[in-house]
Amino acid sequence: MSKFSQLKQLQLDALKEVANIGAGHAATALSHLIGEKILVRVPKLRILKQGAMNHLTGMPDEEVVGILMHMLGDLTGHILLIFPLSASLNLVDLLLKQELGTTKEFDELGQSALAETANILGGSYLNAWCDFMGLVILPSIPSLVQDFVGSIFNSIDLHYVEGQENILCMETDFYFEKNNHPLRGYFLMIPDMESLSIIFHNINLNS
Repeated sequence: MSKFSQLKQLQLDALKEVANIGAGHAATALSHLIGEKILVRVPKLRILKQGAMNHLTGMPDEEVVGILMHMLGDLTGHILLIFPLSASLNLVDLLLKQELGTTKEFDELGQSALAETANILGGSYLNAWCDFMGLVILPSIPSLVQDFVGSIFNSIDLHYVEGQENILCMETDFYFEKNNHPLRGYFLMIPDMESLSIIFHNINLNS
């Protein structure tokens, strides 16, 4: 059975480059949304099991916001964007041109702004994958959930990935020109088993 953990270093390096390109696209898209320059740190690439979600942010009891999208097209599976709660609230303020600290909880407008932003960021990462693999991959309409990081998979009903090393995590920090509150985001790609085989085939061709 194919697992991301079976990839060789050359293949992992190729995926890191895709993650770097995707993060750059995401930073550009976010910059246009907010109206200020955004810098991005080279993403960290990790391979996770479901049980490792407790340690995703380093704090199992940290409250986070997860935005779930389905992959449609040549690859199927799920995309999960995770942001720490405090960073998500700050992001809503930036999107709505409000003073940082204004948003204390998510109302309908804040949820809509965050979901649409996640859709754009997710699409930016997927575009990098499309260019690399020569495939067509589209994100579905996003759904948003707020929970502790260790419980987020249960909240979005992704139990089927338990025990499988098929979660590819790209951790990225976005730095804003006009404030000192970086946004740390986690882009998780969770392909189904058939799509995982397609990914492996294309990685072998392109690395």
